[in-house]
Amino acid sequence: MKHAISRTTAVVFALLVMATFLNRSYAAAAPSGLISGRVVAGDTPIAGATVSLYGTVFECVPDPCMGVSAAVAHAITDANGAFSIDVGKAGVEEPMVSPAMQPPGAGRNGPATIFARPMAGSLYLIASGGDVGNGPNPSIKLMLALGQIADHVTINELTTVISAFTLGRRFLDQSGETLPPGPFGLARAFVDVATGQLRPILREGRNRPALVDTLADIISACVTSAAPAFPGCGKLFATITPLAAPSRAKPVTPRDTLAALRAILANPAANVPAVFAMMPPNPPYQPVLAAAPGAWLFTVNFAGGFSRPTAIAAEPGSHALWIANSGDNRLVGLDTDPASFGARRCAKDGLALPGMSRPAAMIVIPGDAGQVPDVAPTAPTLWVANRDNDSVSVVNLKTCAVHQLTGNGLSAPAAIATSPNNLVYASVNGRMTRDQVVAVMNAGADRVSFFMLDGSACGKPLENLGLKNPAAATICPLTTQADTCVANSGADEILMLRSPDVRCENAALVGRLSGAGLKGPARIIYNLHDAMLWATNRAGDSVSAFDGSGRPLPGSPFKGGGLREPEGIAFDGAGNLWIANHARGANSVTELNGRIGPQVRGPLELGAPLSPAGGFTGTGLDRPVGIAIDQLGDVWVTNPGDNSVTAFIGATIPPWQG
Repeated sequence: MKHAISRTTAVVFALLVMATFLNRSYAAAAPSGLISGRVVAGDTPIAGATVSLYGTVFECVPDPCMGVSAAVAHAITDANGAFSIDVGKAGVEEPMVSPAMQPPGAGRNGPATIFARPMAGSLYLIASGGDVGNGPNPSIKLMLALGQIADHVTINELTTVISAFTLGRRFLDQSGETLPPGPFGLARAFVDVATGQLRPILREGRNRPALVDTLADIISACVTSAAPAFPGCGKLFATITPLAAPSRAKPVTPRDTLAALRAILANPAANVPAVFAMMPPNPPYQPVLAAAPGAWLFTVNFAGGFSRPTAIAAEPGSHALWIANSGDNRLVGLDTDPASFGARRCAKDGLALPGMSRPAAMIVIPGDAGQVPDVAPTAPTLWVANRDNDSVSVVNLKTCAVHQLTGNGLSAPAAIATSPNNLVYASVNGRMTRDQVVAVMNAGADRVSFFMLDGSACGKPLENLGLKNPAAATICPLTTQADTCVANSGADEILMLRSPDVRCENAALVGRLSGAGLKGPARIIYNLHDAMLWATNRAGDSVSAFDGSGRPLPGSPFKGGGLREPEGIAFDGAGNLWIANHARGANSVTELNGRIGPQVRGPLELGAPLSPAGGFTGTGLDRPVGIAIDQLGDVWVTNPGDNSVTAFIGATIPPWQG
C-alpha cells in the first residue's frame, strides 16, 4: 500500500533539510570576530554616526532564491568617533522559502525563518549622519568596502572615494545603501583599512594619488559643513549631474555624500570644473590636483616585466589577465582578484613561450569542469598567434604548460578566433565531443587554418579568400551560415566564414561586408546580447557597426569621444564599447554607447560618445593597442610606447553583469 504524505508534512521536511543545508553553508562561510574602528572627517572624529555592517545573505522571498546584500549589524559612534561590531552575532532573520511553500500558520519568526549570516568576502561598512562639531549632518554617508573581516578599521572620506571607485559602475542603478552581491575587497589593494590612508601602490612612483585625494577633499567640504544649512553639501549636490538609471522614471539629485560620488562616477566627464571648484581652501588630504582633470576616473599603472606589450585577454570566469610582450616574447599573467591584485601568474618575470615572435593576437578558450558525461574535463587555454614564426602557442592556464602548433598552412598568422559554440557538445559516431574549432587567419598566405582544441588539424585550410592584411577575427553568428568574421584590413571589408563542422568539413566563405565607413578595420567584436558587429577603423578615426543581418546600423561610422587611429575594442556589461586610441600623442581610450535603450546616463543615441572630446586619459597611457575588461569591471590597456599596462579601476560594468 502507498502512503499519502500531506503537503504540510512535505513542506516541513523540506524546511528541515533546507535549514540543515543553510546552517552548514553559513557556518562555513560566515565571518566572525570583532570589528573595532573610528569614523573621522580628516582627523576629526564624527560622533553619533550610525555605522551599519552589510553583507550578502541568502533570501528566498520574493522568488527566486538569491544572494542579496543586507544590513546585518549596527552601532553608534561615541564622542571619539569609535564603534565596535561583533560580526559573529551579525545576521538578519529571513524567510527560508517563498510563502507558497511555507506550512500553514508559519510567520516571520516561525519555523519557516532562519537567522541568515553574511557570507565571507561580502562585507562593507557605511557610516550615516553624525556630528563633526558643526551640528548633526544628515548628508554624511561614508563607506569602507571590506570584503573580509578586519579587527580594526577607519572610515573617512578617502576610504569612501576608494570604495566607490573600486565598486565602480556596477552599483550605479542602486538606491540607498543596499548593493547587489559582488566582490567588495578590491579597496584593500589601495587603502589601509586600519588607518584609512592610501597604500604604497598609490604613494610611490608614477601612481600619484592627487585625483583620489582631491575627490576626498571635495566630499569633506560637505561632511564638515556647518548646520543648519550645510552649504558645502547644497552646492555640491546642485553642481553634480543628477543620476539617471533604467529603474527610475527621472534623474535623481544626490542627497548624501555616497550618492554624490555615485553620480560623479556615472558621468565622470560631466561638470568636472564645477565639481573641482568645490574643493575647500584648506584640504585635509594631500596632494591635490593643480587643475580640474579631464574626467573623474581612477587609473593605476603597472610597469616592470613588460616589453612592448600588445595583445591582452581577460580570462572569462576567472580573476586573471594575460598580456603578450612583443619585445621579449613573454606572456605576463596578472591576478585581478581583490586579495592579490596585480600579482603575477605562471612566472614572476613572464612565461617564455616557445616560438613566440611578434604576437599579433590571442584568445582565451574557457575550459569546463566535466559537466557533460563521457567528456573529459578541459582546462582553459590561451592561444597566441605568432606572426613572425608561422606558429601558434597554446598555454594551459591551469598548469602553465606550453606547446607550439606549426604546419597546417600557418604562414604569418595575424588573427585568431573560435567558433561561438564554446561548450556545445555533439555526438559523433555515438561518442560525445566538443563541437569547437579554432580558426587562424594567415597574413603570409591567402588561407585560414583550422585546429581542434587538442591542437590537431581540422580539415584542410580554406584558401583563395582574398585575404589582404587580416588584422583581427571574432565570432559573429550574423547568419545561419556564418560563425566567424575577419577584419580584412587591406581591402576595407569584413569576411564572413563558416567554420568546419564536427567532421572538420564544409568550411566556406559565405559573405563579405563593406561600406558603413569601413576603412582599414583594425579590430572587430561581436555583441551576442544585441547581435551587433563592431569594427575599429584605424584609417578612418571611426567605428563601424552592423546589425545581426549584416546591414550597416544607422549613423555608422561613429566618431567622436577621442577616436584617433582606434585599435583594440572591448564590450562591457552595459553594452558600451571601450576603444584604445593608438595615434601618436592621443594617449587615451574612448567609450561609446553601444546599446539602444535607457542608460544610467539617461537616453543616448547608439554610438554616442561617453568620453570627452580627447578621450579618457590615464597614468602611463602611451600609444595604447590592446584593451580588455576584467571580472570586476576594470578596463585594462596595453601601452607598447611606455612598456606598461594601465587599469581604469571600476570604470565600467563587468561583462558577466550585463
